Amino acid sequence: MERAIIEAWANRWKDTGKVLAELRIEEFRRSDASKMFLSLTDASEAALAAYPPKPTSGLVEMQKIFRKLLEK
Repeated sequence: MERAIIEAWANRWKDTGKVLAELRIEEFRRSDASKMFLSLTDASEAALAAYPPKPTSGLVEMQKIFRKLLEK
């Protein structure tokens, strides 16, 4: 009986996954791409303002550390 319950549960989730995928596609079709682009642009600008990029990548500092480790 336990196996039958698990299989029914798994099949229910498979069916639910298909329905959710169809809903996602339909929502995407109905969406306005320009509005989505503007909201993503606003979000990325806010993220850059909150967390500006560092002036360096840290690669030079990392190479110095590796060089010191090789010298030991």
